[in-house]
Amino acid sequence: MFDSRRLQDFLHVMVGPNEVQQYGYALAVFVFVLVSLYILKGIVLERIARVAKRTHTKLDDNVVRMLSQLHWPFFVVLSLYCGLFFIIVPPIINKI
Repeated sequence: MFDSRRLQDFLHVMVGPNEVQQYGYALAVFVFVLVSLYILKGIVLERIARVAKRTHTKLDDNVVRMLSQLHWPFFVVLSLYCGLFFIIVPPIINKI
């Protein structure tokens, strides 16, 4: 049987300077931002590529090329940065 009291107790367990619940929020934000960036990249890249085909300038072609070169490491770092706002991190990491 589901015991909400045990779940609440677990969520408030301290792991380092943070509660388990805070790590859960950080993980949820990380996943949400990561998935959103992948979806947004596809949408933006498709629309800009469509416009770039109709124009004769090199600027939009360069933007399409730059956006297409953004891969998972960039998205992971950006998502991790967003997720870290929800937990207490050591001061050395806050300086980055």
